[in-house]
Order: sequence, then C-alpha cells, then structure tokens
Amino acid sequence: MGGVMHSLPFSRWVVAVAVVLVQCLAACTAQQVTSPEVTSTSQVTPDYPALERELKRRITEGAPELQDVRAVLVSVDNRTVLDHYRASKASEYAHVYSVTKSVTSILVGIALDEGHLRSLDQTLGESLPKYRSKMTKQIAGITLRQLLTHTSGIPGNSTSSSGVSTLAADDAVGLIVSTTPQNDPGTVFDYSNPGSHLVTAVLAEATGRSVLDYAREKLFDPLRIKTRPAYQGPAFEGSAEEGLVDAGPTRDFLKAGFAWATDRQGIHTGCCLLKLTAPDMIKIGELYLNEGTWQGRRIVSAEWVRDSTTSHVTPEQIGPDGGYGYFWWLDEIRGHRAYFAFGSFGQVVAVVPDLNLVIAVSTRDDRDSEEIDLEPLVDAVVTEVE
Repeated sequence: MGGVMHSLPFSRWVVAVAVVLVQCLAACTAQQVTSPEVTSTSQVTPDYPALERELKRRITEGAPELQDVRAVLVSVDNRTVLDHYRASKASEYAHVYSVTKSVTSILVGIALDEGHLRSLDQTLGESLPKYRSKMTKQIAGITLRQLLTHTSGIPGNSTSSSGVSTLAADDAVGLIVSTTPQNDPGTVFDYSNPGSHLVTAVLAEATGRSVLDYAREKLFDPLRIKTRPAYQGPAFEGSAEEGLVDAGPTRDFLKAGFAWATDRQGIHTGCCLLKLTAPDMIKIGELYLNEGTWQGRRIVSAEWVRDSTTSHVTPEQIGPDGGYGYFWWLDEIRGHRAYFAFGSFGQVVAVVPDLNLVIAVSTRDDRDSEEIDLEPLVDAVVTEVE
C-alpha cells in the first residue's frame, strides 16, 4: 500500500484535475448577466446545473486521472447546491483514507466535552495504563495534543511503510508504544499513521466502549449517517508476523457498504479505513461550518471546533504547507480562511466559513494512479460562490 495510507497537504497535490472548472465557471456565470444593472459576476446567482453539465464534459474529455473522480458536492448556506456523480450514486460508500483522522478529532472533542478525557495534555502513560510497562519514559510522556498534531516523535509514514505493517500486527498498539521515537516529542511535525492509531486506542480506553459504538451514539446517528450493517474487522489480509509489508485492506472491507476497520485487538483504526458516502462527507463539513451544531442540536462544542481548526504547529515545523490543527489541515483559498479534511487520492472535505461553503470530493481508490490535484477545483468553486 506504500504511500496511499496518508493524505498530502493541499499545496502538494500535483496531477491536473480541475482546470475542469476554472474556465467553465466564468462562462456559466457570464451567461446569467442579462440585466444592465448587473455589473459583476459576484452579483449573479451561479448557474449550478450548467456548471454540472460542463464539469461532466470536462471530466469525460479530460486527462485520464479525471476518471477517478466519482462525486463532487457543494453546499452553500447548509444547502447542497451541486451534487455531481460519475458512475456512482449518493448511497455508495468509499474509503475516505485520512479523512478518518478528522472524524477521530471530532470524537476527541466530544469525549473532552463529556469529561471522558481530562485534557489534551494527559500522557500515554496515563491514558493507556495496560501498556505502561511497554513504554519508555519518553513514550509514556507523549501527550494527546502531540498525537493530534503529529509532533509526538512516533515514526511517521516516511519511515514506517505508512503504518500498514504496524496496523496488521497481532497487537498494533503494543508495537507502536514499544517503538523508539524518531524525534523528541513536541519538536518535529512528522505525519504519522501509527501515532494517529493511538488516538483511537486512547478514546476506547477513556470511554470504555468501542470507537464505532461511541461514534454512532454521539456523531453518526445524530448526523443521520447510516452505519448499519458495518464491517469492523481486521484491516488487512495476513499479518505483520507473516511478513506483510505492503498489502491492501481485506476483501470484506472492500465489498462492504459502511465500514470502519480495526486492528487485531478490535481497536478501530485512527488513521484511515473508514468508509463514508459523499453526502456523509458534506455533513461532517456542515457540522464544523455550524461550529458543532447540526440542525439545531449541539454535537460538539464550538470551542473544540475553533481549537481543532487553529494551527498548533509552527511554520518551522510544518514548512510551506499552511497550518495544522488537531487532525485538520489549514490554508487559505483566494484570501478566505479555510480548513480541510484530506485523504489520499483526492478525498476532501473543505470548509470556507466566511462563505458558508462546504465542498466534498470523493474519488475512486486507484492504487496505480498518482495523487489528484484538486486545488484548482476548490479554488474555482470558491471563486463562483464569492
């Protein structure tokens, strides 16, 4: 599986996808300017049906990589104004890869709100007492905050085959907490799937329930995200002990509708291996757009939404790729503050608060293709909504 188990920062997505919309958005809007009083496209209601038709044409006639795009949804003011599906449908579930991390972040916020977690500064030694004897002093001192910001020092994807062999171990959590930190905790941003998996282990310990059971009651059911039936078994064929290094998810995971895979101890994976529909992804974005409420019901505190979408890493740590909150990427689009849940191969939930805008893109799981560049697509939608 190599690098497909992690998401890439917004500015690194390098295959051309969405010149798809840059020209057609202007054309679709221009067709609506019929009144002499209208002097700018910002005063015109976008022609979303025309935009969808042009999008379909561009994808069909464009670069081969575009064939992997299966759904593009746009929500403005909590209303889906564009839902384009290609050889897919709204009820189809797909692996969202590292969008799973952002969902996990929401669950951490809920657990903090409810007092299951004391604070983000509680340590692994405190949070996972059953594994304390396996931890060095340095590992035991790693905080939940450091796990959520990828600054824990636990080896990242560049040095651990994206964490695949770790998740396939007989005791993944035990293996991860037995590792030697790659860096001093708190010093270096190193995107780590193994470190992310420890977050769901902490959640399960804190709540006394499986992560999916907790998520159903507190998040999925309130958002009317259908999770029954569900595949929630081992993540990978074979095991690390059998020499597994680079393999795909189980056949049952691939065939299932909703799924959230687990390690071999039954702990749901914190980094990935969650399957959602494209409309589910829009709901996740709208929940955050509304600062933690859904149709008038409080799901997670506004304080957590703000804190998790505020950068907690320094420019020196993360480099030129914007900012990073608690499992959410941060950046700007055309000068508008935005934050993103990203997964490999172009899975994205983008939220632009001051435009009341949410964009969800779902792509097919093609292990032979490169990452899809969706930045122009997102930029073009923002241009139209402005």
